[in-house]
Amino acid sequence: MAGPWPITEKVGNSYCVQLSASVKVHSIFSSDKLHWDPNKPLSEQVPDSPPPIEVNGELEYDVDEVIAYQMQWTEYDDDPE
Repeated sequence: MAGPWPITEKVGNSYCVQLSASVKVHSIFSSDKLHWDPNKPLSEQVPDSPPPIEVNGELEYDVDEVIAYQMQWTEYDDDPE
């Protein structure tokens, strides 16, 4: 089965896909069965974050946002220090 097949609607936690008439399967799929377009991912299909890098023997993380002088680290447990 080749694609891409356009998504026509969201049905609960699944998606209805517009298939050609020659494809004889149910047209509603769970998001884990669909491959995402890197330019338009589904809300449940977020690309994995890159791993932290090591600098001088310590792990470095990207800062997601600064909240009241505390850092919200990407892919790291909450820690106010």
